Amino acid sequence: MRSLKPAVARAVVGCYPRQWRARYGVELLEVLDQHEVTTWTVANLLLHAVRARLTPCTSPSGVIVMPRVRPCLIALLAAFGLFLLAFAAWFAADEPLDSEAITAAAGDRTPTWLVAQDVLGVCVVVVIGLLVLTGAVIAAERARATRFVARAAYGVAGLLTIGGPAVFLVAWLTHQHTPPAHPAAYLLALGVGPLAALGVLAATAVTAPQSRWLARAATLPATALTLVLLAVFAAIVAFAVDLTAHGVPIIGPDLSVTTYPITALPAGLADWLVTLAGSLLSSLAALAAAGYASLAVVRGAQTTPAL
Repeated sequence: MRSLKPAVARAVVGCYPRQWRARYGVELLEVLDQHEVTTWTVANLLLHAVRARLTPCTSPSGVIVMPRVRPCLIALLAAFGLFLLAFAAWFAADEPLDSEAITAAAGDRTPTWLVAQDVLGVCVVVVIGLLVLTGAVIAAERARATRFVARAAYGVAGLLTIGGPAVFLVAWLTHQHTPPAHPAAYLLALGVGPLAALGVLAATAVTAPQSRWLARAATLPATALTLVLLAVFAAIVAFAVDLTAHGVPIIGPDLSVTTYPITALPAGLADWLVTLAGSLLSSLAALAAAGYASLAVVRGAQTTPAL
C-alpha cells in the first residue's frame, strides 16, 4: 500500500505563509520528491510551519511586511459569536435537567455533567468579561484615531460596552435578597454590553488599517479566549459523554426523576440530541477561530511596519 506521508508533507508545506512559499516552496517540494518522507519529516515540517507563522514574514525584496489585522479581528469576532451560539444551545439542552432534584436522586455520586455545568457557568462570565474589555479598549483607541463622526460612534459604543454590564452589576449587588422591580431591563442592560463590543469588533474589522497596536491589544484577549474556549469544549464533551453513558435524567410532571437512554428520549425532547450536537460543534468552531486569532495576533504583534 502506498504511503500517505508524501501527500501529507506536501499538504503541510501549504500551511507555510504565502511569502515563504513564494521564495522557498518549489525548492522544498523538490527536496521532498528526492528523499524518503518519514513521520519525523512531517513533524519537522509542521513545527517549522508554526514557527514561520509566528515570526515576521518578508517580501521577496527582503522588506518586513506588516500582516493584515482584519483576518485576526474577524476570527476573534467569529470566536465570540460562535461561543454565544454554543452556550445558547447548551443552555437549551440543559434546561430540562433539574440540578437540585437530580443531585438528591443521585445520592453519593456527583454526576460529571453537573460539574461541567458549573465550569460552563464560570466560563460564560469570563468570556463576557473578555468581550467587554476587548471592545472597550479598542473603542477607546479607535475614538482617538478616527474622524469626528466615527470618533463619536466609537465613544458611544465604548460607553455602552462598559455601562450595560455596570448597570446590571450594580442592580445585582443591591438586590441580592429582594428581586428587582424591572428584571427585564437589567437583563437588557447586561446584553447591551456584549452586543456593543461585538459591534466595535465588526466595525474595526471593516475599517481598521494595518496596525501593530491593534495586534498587540488583541493578543491577551485572544490567548485568554482560546484557553477558556478549550475549557468550554472539554466541559461540553464531558457533559455529553456523562449523559450518554448514564442516561439523561428528566424531571416528570410529578417531579420524579426518570432516566432515559440518550437514543430513546421522550417525544417532547426529540430535538434535544440535535441541540447538544450543535453546541459541541459550535464550541469546537469557536475554539478553532480563537486559536487562529491567537496565532495571527501574536505574529502581527511581532512585526514592524513595512519600510
